[in-house]
Amino acid sequence: MSKNPLRDLLTGYEAASEHEVKGKRFVSKAISGTVSYEKPSKLVVKLTETARSFVNLVSYTSTRSYGLLLGVFGLLTLMLHFTNSYFSPSSDLSMPVMMLGAVFAILAIPFLSFDKPIAVAMQEFRLTDAVFFEFFCIQRMQKKTTERGLHPALCILLGLALAVLGSLFGAWYVAAGMACATYLYLTAISPEFSFFFVFLAMPYMSLVKNGEVILAVLVAVTVLSFIRKVSQGKRIYYFEQYDFLLLVMLIIVFISGIFIGGISSFVPSLVMLALGFGGYALTGSLVSNRRLADCVIKANIISSLPISFIAIAQLIRAALTGGIAEYGGSDAVF
Repeated sequence: MSKNPLRDLLTGYEAASEHEVKGKRFVSKAISGTVSYEKPSKLVVKLTETARSFVNLVSYTSTRSYGLLLGVFGLLTLMLHFTNSYFSPSSDLSMPVMMLGAVFAILAIPFLSFDKPIAVAMQEFRLTDAVFFEFFCIQRMQKKTTERGLHPALCILLGLALAVLGSLFGAWYVAAGMACATYLYLTAISPEFSFFFVFLAMPYMSLVKNGEVILAVLVAVTVLSFIRKVSQGKRIYYFEQYDFLLLVMLIIVFISGIFIGGISSFVPSLVMLALGFGGYALTGSLVSNRRLADCVIKANIISSLPISFIAIAQLIRAALTGGIAEYGGSDAVF
């Protein structure tokens, strides 16, 4: 135990213990829950069992069932949209919606080609194994298990229901909801997935309307998943003095932004709070080994490639058309 806690709080360092090498070490408090509880409450046990059952249900549903869901949704979206445009003179045939239905129908073909649990199939296919389990660091699941997933008939009914909802409220909204549900599920089982996805999407958030708000929401969702893992004892949060000082500074900025700028500065202040403390604390604790650090570097490299190719193509085009003097380059956030 340090004899000068105030000095350690200000400097961030403390003297090493008697059993360690002489010198100073960086002050860090490891915080983690425990997997086993001596007397767990019925509510905790029920929530844990429900979450585990849901994860197993989704993970061990067969690829063919998912293929039926995607295929029914895509084909029925095409049929409903074509029928609606044919019998309703005021409704035009929307090519984006038709393309969306065709994409889902084509996407269902590889899923229908196999009949294995989706978690097992993703691990056995080299590309998906490299992307989801090597790059995004999602934990692999057992291949031999008695767990059962959703029945194919139920997946067909889900595809029908989603297609009907798409015809009523818009197919793009339903497709976006499906994408968000998939993202939230993968984030819940692995905060690393959302963490690396944020790095991939960050450079292009400026091209999206309210991109900074979306980025803050992604960070907040990742933090919530990380907190859940910490409470279960599956991750460790390293609390340092600088975390506290940064939080105090961001809270001051947040409060001053509200009272000085009014409601117009509320969202930017909230975004700064989420990105500042959430992003900093999350990065410092989640990137805990060499493998994760390498994945962060790879994510930065991959995210920079598209805008780099765009800049090179525009430069070549400007040089060929004689507009090299007016070429201003291509840029993106981060």
